[in-house]
Amino acid sequence: MARKTMQVLGRAPSKDRDGHTKRPIDWKTVKKLCIIQCTVKEICDFLEISQDTMELACREMFDCTPNQKFAKWRSGGNCNLRRMQWHLAETNASMAIFLGKQYLNQIDDYKLTNRGDLKVNVVNFGDQPTNSWSDKNEQTEPISDTNDTDS
Repeated sequence: MARKTMQVLGRAPSKDRDGHTKRPIDWKTVKKLCIIQCTVKEICDFLEISQDTMELACREMFDCTPNQKFAKWRSGGNCNLRRMQWHLAETNASMAIFLGKQYLNQIDDYKLTNRGDLKVNVVNFGDQPTNSWSDKNEQTEPISDTNDTDS
């Protein structure tokens, strides 16, 4: 397919040092694959080229390794994902709680009482210490180690 493309353009396919036909890499496609967080191996598999070929092509085109270049392109995907999460948080309480935990240090507090009840403070909004609340009606007793003998 690459040979036909090159012939249509009126140029002969270029050859590498070993005489193999160089396969043109569609960098726009590579960038799109990076935005959706594909790995170098996945991109090479998609383009049907070896990782060595990608390494050489990237060094020729951008003077860096694929991992270095693709990390920059992946950050664009991270921005897109973050924007979609914020929009989703407007209508989805679970996403709003998730983002609060990630960016506002909000956490779920769990407390196990002496009676074995689990008390949950669903979200701590980050404005108080995590273990500052307690049940005023409950007597808390220290847990004793059953292996200790009082002799």
